[in-house]
Parts: sequence; structure tokens; C-alpha cells
Amino acid sequence: MLTPRVLAAIRAALLFWMEEMAIHNPEVARPYWDIANFEPLTVTELEALRKQLTSVHYVAYDPVQGALTSTRLCTAADVDVAAVASSNWATVLLPPA
Repeated sequence: MLTPRVLAAIRAALLFWMEEMAIHNPEVARPYWDIANFEPLTVTELEALRKQLTSVHYVAYDPVQGALTSTRLCTAADVDVAAVASSNWATVLLPPA
């Protein structure tokens, strides 16, 4: 589940990658990727991804039915942070405004 805490760790890792790895030749980072042939994200793409990870919402989800129980988008502030970590919420990534 992409809780606010997990998202903060991902954004921090992306920032580290931008500042420490992406500025070098892409071949330097090759050992860290689990996909052999691809074009690494540019610093601009990484920054856009970090920004997108701040536009996270949650929606009520029934894991037994495998369906949304509501279409109302909630922020972490709208729901109890402990509830967000439960399996009753699905993560929704929206494009940044």
C-alpha cells in the first residue's frame, strides 16, 4: 500500500537518484536496474515523477469483491492514516495539477 510514509521514502529515493546517479553516465547505474535494455529516466522525468507522487489519493475498495465501493477520492488527511494502510483503500495517482 502506498501510504504517505511509503510515498515519502520513494520521493526521497528518487531525489537521491536524481542528485547522485542521474547526473552521471547512465552506464554507471546499470547494475541497479532489473531490466537489461531500457533508456533510464532523465532528471526532468524523475522530477515529474516525484511531483506526481505528491498527487496521491485513496478510494474505498472491497478486496473480496475486487471492486471500488465508492468513487469519492480522499487524501490521507481525509481518512485515518492507519485506515489508509489497510486493504480497504486503493491508491490513486493523479496527474499533477
